[in-house]
Amino acid sequence: MTMARAKRISFSTHLAIVYTLIIAIPLLILILLASEYLNSNLMQSINQEALKTVHDNTVYVTNYINQMERLESVMSSDYELLRTFYFADPKDTEAIIEAMLFHVKALERLQFALPQIYNIHLFAENPAIPERWPLVFRQERLPLQDFPRWSYNYRDPIMSNLEQSKEPSICLTSELLLNKRHVGYLQISMKMRDFLPFAYDAETSEPLPRSANYVFVNKQLISPPDAISDTLQDLLQKQSEQKGTMYTTIHHR
Repeated sequence: MTMARAKRISFSTHLAIVYTLIIAIPLLILILLASEYLNSNLMQSINQEALKTVHDNTVYVTNYINQMERLESVMSSDYELLRTFYFADPKDTEAIIEAMLFHVKALERLQFALPQIYNIHLFAENPAIPERWPLVFRQERLPLQDFPRWSYNYRDPIMSNLEQSKEPSICLTSELLLNKRHVGYLQISMKMRDFLPFAYDAETSEPLPRSANYVFVNKQLISPPDAISDTLQDLLQKQSEQKGTMYTTIHHR
């Protein structure tokens, strides 16, 4: 009886184990598949949200890049301004002063109409052109001949004595030409916190702790890398390589 009972118990135990495995293994597989599906959907949702963030930031930044370049186009095609800067004769002081007053007032009105523009600087090669702070300067003040077109986290060395001008900015620098003759240089700048509001604290206007780097695709800043996933960064890099565009990052100072 004892042996028979032991066999029955052993058989019952084995049967219970078999049934448990029959139920548990598919259930475990189902749980793993469901978990993988949920994780996949979650990552897809996160990446879609990140792509939307990148798109919104791209539109925002590109809009300001276009505004700065349009302003550059307007000023570099102002024939009367360029002509005054190039042909000004130091002997004709009255004409120079009159022309400068006219052009400076026009620039002041232009900057007033574009409050997002931080600074507009004109650097004249002609020594007959008098400086008119904070708009017109002599070219020798800065070595601009090898200056990059776009400068990030730029701090204006000319206006560094003014506290409000020490804030880092994005600066567009270009050469002014009159019929292919060098006239001087133009600088247009915008505050970094206005250009990249998503990288700054809205209340304190201080850079966010995790905004150490910025992502650029095809020379255009689109988003801090920390705001997007590694998967999305890899995707951007692959797309950039396929399209022959530039993908890089710069450090926030």
